[in-house]
Amino acid sequence: MEINIYDSTVSSEKKVVLLNPKTGEKVVILPEIGAALVELELICENKLVQLIHLPGEKTIGENDFYPSALLAPWVNRVRNGNYSFEGRNYQLPINESNLGNAIHGFLARKKFEISEEKCNDELAEVSFIHKYSGGFIGYPFPFIFTLTYRLSSKGLLTVNFT
Repeated sequence: MEINIYDSTVSSEKKVVLLNPKTGEKVVILPEIGAALVELELICENKLVQLIHLPGEKTIGENDFYPSALLAPWVNRVRNGNYSFEGRNYQLPINESNLGNAIHGFLARKKFEISEEKCNDELAEVSFIHKYSGGFIGYPFPFIFTLTYRLSSKGLLTVNFT
C-alpha cells in the first residue's frame, strides 16, 4: 500500500492519494479544501470501478455545491441561521440566501493539516486535523476536528471523524 502527497497539476492545492498498487484502488483527498474526498476507485465485482470523480479540484473550492464535502459542525440547514444553546441565541451567517438558511456548517472549505500517516502491506491511512478557535460568526465554540481515511488491502474504505 502507498500514500502519496503531491501538488496538483490542476490547481495549487495539495493532493493526498491512498493507493493499492496491486489492485489500482485509490482514494484522493484535498486537505486544503475541507479534506474532501474527490476521487474513489475500488474493486467491485472483480472490476476497478470509479465510484467518485469530481470534475476538478478548482471547481470544488469555487462553487456553492457540497459534493463529497465534510458538513460540520452542523449538517443540513439552520432555519433563518438562528439557534439557541443553553438559553442563549446565536445568529449564523445566511449562506443559502434564496431560502434564508445557514447551510452545511463551515468546515467544507477549511484547510486541514495532515496529523498522521500509516502505511503497511494491509492498509494506507491518513488523518487530518482542523483546530477551530471559535471565531466563526454565530459559532463561538472551539473544537478540534479529526478526519481519518483508511484504505485496506481488501478494498474497504473507512472514514472516521471525531
